[in-house]
Amino acid sequence: MRTKWFWILTLATAVLAVLSCRMRKYPMSPAELWQILTGAGQESSAAGVFWQIRLPRVVLTMCSGAALALSGLVYQGIFRNPLASPDVLGVGSGCSVGAMLSILYFGGSALMGVILPFAAGLAAVGAALALAALMKGGRVFGMVIAGIVVGALCNSLMMTLKYTAD
Repeated sequence: MRTKWFWILTLATAVLAVLSCRMRKYPMSPAELWQILTGAGQESSAAGVFWQIRLPRVVLTMCSGAALALSGLVYQGIFRNPLASPDVLGVGSGCSVGAMLSILYFGGSALMGVILPFAAGLAAVGAALALAALMKGGRVFGMVIAGIVVGALCNSLMMTLKYTAD
C-alpha cells in the first residue's frame, strides 16, 4: 500500500513540476512544452526560457522543499516530538542575528546575506549543544532548555542591534 502512494505522489509531483514550468509571464501551450521536451522545438525562444530559467527554478524549489522537509524530520526524530521546530535550539533567532549583522555592517550584500545568517544559525546550534552538554538530566530536556536560553540570548542581541542601528 505504501509503494502505491509513493508512486502516486511521485507522479503528481512530476506533473505539477511540468505544469509549473508552463505558467508565468510568458505562458507556454502544452504543444509547445511537448516539443521542447521531445527536442523538436529547441531553437525557439520558449525553449531557452524553459531550459535556462523555468526548469532550474522549479528544480531548485523542489530541492529546497525536500531539504526543509528532511530537516524537519531530523528535528522531530531527535526530540521525539512531532511539533519540534528549528526554534527549539535557537536557530531562528541565531539566523536573525546574522541577517541583521549582514544588513547593518555589509549593506545587505547578497553573499554576506547568505553566509552570515547561516553561520550565526550554526553558532546558535553549537552554543545550544555545548550548553546542553554541561547540564545534568535528560539529553532532550537539556537541549530544549539550552535552546530556550540561546534563543533568548540571540533575541537580546537583536534588540541591542536594533537600538544601536540608528
